[in-house]
Amino acid sequence: MARYAREDVESKLAQTNQTMTGKVRRLVLSLLSTGHCSADQVASQLGIDRRTVHRRLAREGSTFTGIFDEVRTGLAVRYLGRRERPVSYVVELLGFSVHSAFARWFRGRFGCSASAWRAGRAQHAQAAQQPSPDGAPRLRGQAGRR
Repeated sequence: MARYAREDVESKLAQTNQTMTGKVRRLVLSLLSTGHCSADQVASQLGIDRRTVHRRLAREGSTFTGIFDEVRTGLAVRYLGRRERPVSYVVELLGFSVHSAFARWFRGRFGCSASAWRAGRAQHAQAAQQPSPDGAPRLRGQAGRR
């Protein structure tokens, strides 16, 4: 399966009109769950030096750390939004070696624990499905509006 994922990534990277930011984003996405996602690893996959990656990203107004954080944050929201996935599995998918490191990162990023974040999303979803006081169904995203 890893071979198919790598071939898929390599075929996408072969497209000539991609920016360095796009290439790095795709590689971070594919390497994150391995626990071995670093600027060195991305550079190796691209066949260039790590400093070259940083220079090209800087030319495009990006940084490796910024891309890495953006991808990890987006995946955390997506994975935790699916309640059937245990947090321990999400920890692995996001490339954390231990749960405590994930818990510190998540609290720093979102201001609460992953389980509290999930509970808050569940409450919001419930409120959005309840009819408004005047009996009309609430539209998505209008849980607190009239």
